[in-house]
Amino acid sequence: MPSATFLWAKILSYIEQQHTEALVNVWFDDVDVVELRDDTLVLHTPNQFRKPILETQCVPYITEAMLAVGQQQIQVVILDE
Repeated sequence: MPSATFLWAKILSYIEQQHTEALVNVWFDDVDVVELRDDTLVLHTPNQFRKPILETQCVPYITEAMLAVGQQQIQVVILDE
């Protein structure tokens, strides 16, 4: 299994290529990868107002990208402060 940082970079690259750079810049600019454990990718945003939007609107993009880069279906958890 690739490292969390490597996987996150591939996910962002895929989203940028398939959708728009603006999508990545607007919604993922402050998102950091925390860890990849078992079947869960843990991300963090310091913005408590952005978290619900990421969970409802952006997780599908992340899931699509994970499958496209050859990963199995992985649960995405987003933490905030």
